[in-house]
Amino acid sequence: MTIRKWLMGGMVCILLGFLVACSKDGGKTGEQVDGGEKSKDPEKVTLKFAYGWGEDAFNLHYKEPVEEALPNIKLEWVDVNVGLADDVEEFIVKDHIPDLWVGSGAAQLRILQKYELDYALDELFEKNHYDWGRLNPNIEQFIRNTVQDKQMYMIPLYQGADSLYYNKDIFDLFGVDYPTDHMTWDDVRELAAKVTGEKNGTMYRGFDINSPQMMLDQRQVTHVDPKTHEVLYLEEPIYSEYLNYLERLWSIPGILPDEDPGDYLYKWGANFFSDQDVAMTIAWDRFPNAQTYEEQGLRWDMVTMPVWDDQPNTITPPDGYFVFPSRTSEHLDEIYQVLEYFLSDDYQEWSSRNLGRTTVLNDPKIQETLASEIEGLEDKNLESIFIMERNPGLPAEKISPYANLDYNALYRGVQEFASLETDVNTFLRRMYDETTENIRKAMEAE
Repeated sequence: MTIRKWLMGGMVCILLGFLVACSKDGGKTGEQVDGGEKSKDPEKVTLKFAYGWGEDAFNLHYKEPVEEALPNIKLEWVDVNVGLADDVEEFIVKDHIPDLWVGSGAAQLRILQKYELDYALDELFEKNHYDWGRLNPNIEQFIRNTVQDKQMYMIPLYQGADSLYYNKDIFDLFGVDYPTDHMTWDDVRELAAKVTGEKNGTMYRGFDINSPQMMLDQRQVTHVDPKTHEVLYLEEPIYSEYLNYLERLWSIPGILPDEDPGDYLYKWGANFFSDQDVAMTIAWDRFPNAQTYEEQGLRWDMVTMPVWDDQPNTITPPDGYFVFPSRTSEHLDEIYQVLEYFLSDDYQEWSSRNLGRTTVLNDPKIQETLASEIEGLEDKNLESIFIMERNPGLPAEKISPYANLDYNALYRGVQEFASLETDVNTFLRRMYDETTENIRKAMEAE
């Protein structure tokens, strides 16, 4: 026998021996096969998850449900707010880049784009045969409108439930009927005048508009020409209409707080829930606090967000919270699993029932579960949240890179306008000049 034949015969024997051994243990490859023990579980993949609102909320809202649904994945909390560019840059310098970020929308995406951390998800989702038709179409369009290439760079967790909240006791005190669904901004102004005044030694104010910018968000307008970068405050009539409305609203005697409006920027609306001396305000996502409000004696309900006369069914774009993947992550398959879970019926319904978060899915059955496990909401008009259409926002190609809030003097300055020390045209001209100067400086700095 030649050496070649001898070697071949030996290899055959070894192979036959291996096959016999495999047939005895059923082909198991774990560390132990005797006694029917299962093979060793694969090692968990850890995804760093940036969330800037506390570890307890992170655990409840994300870590616990994800790890229960996906045993192969562990979420590690990273205390950073993607909305703060300095915080993001600090983590980049330290090379501690999270795999996932949570933020409130396009402004946060711009920060990730600045540091080349944004990641387009369409190819990943297409590879996994995901059906985008499950999403509310306005939400999907809103996300795609935020970028030039119309891809999905963020996945929606939930949408905000902007509504008009009202205090029943104040309306009862003044003998005025409660607000109703489908009210216009003018309707609210007229109603506010009826419930503004002093009663039993307390001064009641009819309406805190909270963030006036939402009135413009409903109109789908831009204040900067996308090609010339010219400020449009003086050309687009909606801006004077907007300020004229605020002037009429804030001219109601006693409707403004005693504090200087310029210092009251982030307090407007707070008195509705705390001091309970405000009849109406705009708010969203207050459902988890319902039991607390009841214990404090606040008798409240809600109706649809006010609308413009010529857009009777359209409110603000679908603001809310989104998840952004990092382009630098080495765990894209696991990232897809997490994102798909956030968009699943199970997570969306759990979040709707227990957290009072408005679902992003186009599913009336899940909508009906909103806040059903939260005490104190049994008699509230939750159905009003789903009545109005949310506009999908302006497409990115119609928005100048200088149209963000950093350069928009009117966005902050409108609070100063509440002092009513100037007329609409003079104030709008000043906002035009300040915004134009802000854009000029930004362009020179590039």
